[in-house]
Amino acid sequence: MAVVCVGAAAVLGSAAPDVEAAEKELVSGDGWAVDFGDISDVPKTVVNSSIDDADGGVERYRFELSSPQSVEVVLRLLNANADVFLEDADGEVLGSGVELGKSDERFSLTLATGTYGVRVESAGPVRYRLKLKVTEPVGEPVGKSTSESPSDPGTGTDLVEVWTAVLDVGANDDAVGYSRWAQTGSLTPVLFDVDGSSYDVILLAEVAGGLYLGLRRSLDTEFTLDIDGQQFVGSQSLVPAGLALRGTYWWPTDGVLSASVGSTAAVSLSAGTDSLPERGAAPPGAWFSDVPDTHDGSTAFTLQLNFDEADLEVTAGSMADALTVTGGSLASVTELSPVGKTWELTVTPDAAGDVTLSLSAPTNCVTAHSVCTADGRMLRNTAQAVVRGTANDDDPPASNADLSSLTVDGVSVAGFSAGTTEYQFGVDASVAKVTVSGDADEGAAVAYSGTDADRITDGHQVGLREGRNVVTVTVTAADGNTTKDYTVSINRGSEDPFGWSAGEDFDTLAAAGNKSADGLWS
Repeated sequence: MAVVCVGAAAVLGSAAPDVEAAEKELVSGDGWAVDFGDISDVPKTVVNSSIDDADGGVERYRFELSSPQSVEVVLRLLNANADVFLEDADGEVLGSGVELGKSDERFSLTLATGTYGVRVESAGPVRYRLKLKVTEPVGEPVGKSTSESPSDPGTGTDLVEVWTAVLDVGANDDAVGYSRWAQTGSLTPVLFDVDGSSYDVILLAEVAGGLYLGLRRSLDTEFTLDIDGQQFVGSQSLVPAGLALRGTYWWPTDGVLSASVGSTAAVSLSAGTDSLPERGAAPPGAWFSDVPDTHDGSTAFTLQLNFDEADLEVTAGSMADALTVTGGSLASVTELSPVGKTWELTVTPDAAGDVTLSLSAPTNCVTAHSVCTADGRMLRNTAQAVVRGTANDDDPPASNADLSSLTVDGVSVAGFSAGTTEYQFGVDASVAKVTVSGDADEGAAVAYSGTDADRITDGHQVGLREGRNVVTVTVTAADGNTTKDYTVSINRGSEDPFGWSAGEDFDTLAAAGNKSADGLWS
């Protein structure tokens, strides 16, 4: 299923006329519109946008059908009231969604071949997600049929597939997907070539509501990234400010990778010859990290608040004012980085119940305690963290989610520690399978990511591809809520393919037979 995520300028909080001129077409002769082109063979077209004027406004979109199709128009994720209208090429309204408040707007029509416009209206500032879903026509189509051929929404050049890979989707506190920096997930292979130049994928992950693609060098020609049939177009991406890479691309997403944690996803990239246009800046995102699993009801605890962009501003207040705490109170808010990208929060719980911290995405940059950039880009997502409390201090639930031991092919990992959650090993190219086993406290459950390659043998058998292989060992405590992940990375037959070193945070295994870390990790 193909999904087109349109990264129009409206995503940044600017008005539709700021969209690249190449994407503009007139609809009904009275306004500019983002042009989706012919969507007859595109199952879903999705755009995240906003109307930021205090008095509201109108945003327009244009699409074409080269054959009759049923089109469902959906307007959702509203933070204020907005209405949506479907028009033909003459401006006649064929369908509308005018529910009150934040309710979703949704209607379907079977449309004839032709050109159509979608109009989103509001009486005040609003964020929204617009989706056009195309299915087989049902019944007699409405709208005016036209013999005009649809405009080509593409780049004017054929795209050629230059890279296919398998993504093993991992997760940590910050991201879901593949991150060489955070050593999350795996991607095989990570290199591809375009016109004789080599490109190295450093990051392909979802962080705080956005999909990041990070390359060691910029790919400056048009391209399409495909993840299990969902497509992300290079020219529709935005530039994230928080990555120290020249080749960074960002698209707004809604869990495209989150549903695949622990499983695999097919990835491909097709490149053309047209140059990418100048891209706008992505809105800033936020997330919590180093969040404790539980608190004891009285002792203060700490966690961190992170931003992917520096020097964010809080309207008429401080970062402490922007945060909301339920079940406790902020004892201190300390800036850990000199540019405000990382903050340490100290929280004192009120009682033994859960403590929730949240930083809300604003609807504008004027309201007090709104978090925005100096140039008026609003925080794109609401960040939230929950620290569970003990219901009864005298009889706390069994919440230990630590591994007590870890073995690979029956050999105990030397120097194993329950507090160290990442391990990596090297094996010869001849080793096609290893067994990973972990033990935990009585009543705790131990689960492994991926399919067991040999269910008859005890433990979890991992079939190995060449290069890096990852298995996540998840421990769920007896309380059924507390979990902890351990990541075991096994490198088969390639010498340091990712440029990592073992370091102090990792343990290497030198076992009997042909398993050895020697020569694989520098």
